[in-house]
Amino acid sequence: MIDPSDVLAHWGWVYDTDDRGPMSGEFALQTDGSLFIRSGGSSSHRGETTWRFSDWTPLRAWEPVTDADAAMAAIKERYYSLAAPGPVPVDATEAGPFPGHPERARYL
Repeated sequence: MIDPSDVLAHWGWVYDTDDRGPMSGEFALQTDGSLFIRSGGSSSHRGETTWRFSDWTPLRAWEPVTDADAAMAAIKERYYSLAAPGPVPVDATEAGPFPGHPERARYL
């Protein structure tokens, strides 16, 4: 787990792979410039939605940066689409179920 007080910025991501189709998850930029990634997203069943993510892992080959806008630009250069994060706190891996279906992502 990561400490919420160490998170400088938090984004949702979508990455379209050639062989497996789109994948999704979240990034967390730390105050020391390191970047963590986790995969996952939402699933809906019987009118309710639950969000589940893997544990955080440090992103390899990341040059530390402590400016959120610069980090966002560097992530987008790696062909990730960024959006507002889901409702799961950075120190948890699951949230819900919530009534209804999730809203469409608002890309940044």
